Amino acid sequence: MFLDELKVRNFCNLKSLSLKFSLKLNIFFGDNAQGKTNILDAIYFLNKAKSFRGKKDLYLIQWNGNEFFLKGNIIDEDNSHQLTILLQDSKIEVKNEIKGEIKSEVKKEIRIDNKKINNQSKVFEIFNCVVFSPEDLYILTKSPVLRRHFLNLLIAQVNEKYLYYLRRYQRTLLSRNKILNEKKSILEKNKVLESLDHLLISEGVEIIKIRHEVVNELSKLAAQVYKEILSVKDLFEIKYKPSISSDNLEKDFYDKLHKYREKESIRGFTLVGPHKDDLIFTFREVNIGSFGSQGQKRITAIAIRFAELFYIYKKTKKFPILLLDDVFSDLDKEKKRNFINLLNDQIQIFITTSNLEFLKETNFKNYMLFQVKDGCVLE
Repeated sequence: MFLDELKVRNFCNLKSLSLKFSLKLNIFFGDNAQGKTNILDAIYFLNKAKSFRGKKDLYLIQWNGNEFFLKGNIIDEDNSHQLTILLQDSKIEVKNEIKGEIKSEVKKEIRIDNKKINNQSKVFEIFNCVVFSPEDLYILTKSPVLRRHFLNLLIAQVNEKYLYYLRRYQRTLLSRNKILNEKKSILEKNKVLESLDHLLISEGVEIIKIRHEVVNELSKLAAQVYKEILSVKDLFEIKYKPSISSDNLEKDFYDKLHKYREKESIRGFTLVGPHKDDLIFTFREVNIGSFGSQGQKRITAIAIRFAELFYIYKKTKKFPILLLDDVFSDLDKEKKRNFINLLNDQIQIFITTSNLEFLKETNFKNYMLFQVKDGCVLE
């Protein structure tokens, strides 16, 4: 799959862009804070309908604007598709007894070949991308929420069944937490909680099983990448740490829900389940997120993104588009060369950089250069 053309209007500092790309390598260069990363984020948003930097949709609209528009021409094997996203800031008046307030809500409209879609998995069928960015270090060092989000998004792109169970689980979890938060006695809550527990268990167990399989595959792929970049044979591993772990998942889940029910009722939310799972990244059995050097963390972040890329290819037989945001700045010459050797000729690549020196150390041919300044691409 390839992104042939991109049109952007009022996205971050990008007022109006119309770009035609190489199907091999595209390099955005220029000083910092000019809009290079915003172009990558626009491509990512076309695919995932969210920013890879975690920005709220509303804050992606250009200052003093009320909407942004993205359009991409996707080449998928012998087919071509038009993918568009229109995001609008709908200011609505909220009336209460004291005063009227104005608040903002966003309206997001996604179309493939001018047909409106409501299911993001339809986009994943024709277009996928993987992004490397400095923020990837947060997956290792910050909250388990980020690691679960990474895992959920990866699996959802290639497994509709997982997305189905995940959405049902999240709805059941929301209902269960609402009951737990009510100002009633445990006895009054128990009847409703029993029925919700059975739903939570059946959906949660399926999620855990799929996660186990995926993490095992992902770990092997990442270990191979780690070895290629560092030229070492030491064992790198991704470990899945579910909050429910036994040979009998259903029973263990049920027992723990009962064990913690009183505590959950006091705290107002569910304490066990896939929404509390975690991932640990280890090198020589050492937790890299907690004890690794900055260099090890950087290599690990790269390894898990490459593992994501190869995993998607393994499941779909199509390489995702690769977005590299300032990825070479922290790598020495040898690691940079090893990184580049991992890049397959079938992958379309988009790179941001403030320094074009890395081109001298590569065999890249067939590339296009785009100079970015003040949100514009200079001819």
